[in-house]
Amino acid sequence: VGLLVCDEGHRLKNSDGNQTIAALAACPCRRRVILTGTPIQNRLDEFYACCSFVNPDVLGPLNVFRRVFQTPIQRGRDKSASPEEQAIGAERSKELSRVSTQFILRRTQRILDRYLPSKTESCVFCRPTALQLRLYRAVLAKTSARYAASARGSAGGAAAAEARTAVGLL
Repeated sequence: VGLLVCDEGHRLKNSDGNQTIAALAACPCRRRVILTGTPIQNRLDEFYACCSFVNPDVLGPLNVFRRVFQTPIQRGRDKSASPEEQAIGAERSKELSRVSTQFILRRTQRILDRYLPSKTESCVFCRPTALQLRLYRAVLAKTSARYAASARGSAGGAAAAEARTAVGLL
């Protein structure tokens, strides 16, 4: 594969890895691109995970990244940081920005509004197939029964959360 494009790339933000990241990382390809409308703000471990996915090894191993960038930057931003810690943090932040701007392309909403057409939304109703309808009814019945049983007990909040999850699956 020459190019792997991942939309909603901010979901790949777990630096310790997960099954999705592992599966995508195992995909042999020459280039990777992440698209996201949700910038990763103030979470350097998430920033590292995304950068490492698209440009492996550019920021080094995670433990080195934490020592060289994350810890000094976070210390420098702490309100109790000494002037020296603030200076080191600012320097490391500038260096991280210099490295990452080589492969990160950011567009502000102002730029997007200027060049992209306005969003058009359309709601289209698609009738479920017979199988989808049977599955829908089965999940609904199972969830309703669990919710009713749990609501009578002390786990009402958990039951409500489970019901919302089931509805989301439908």
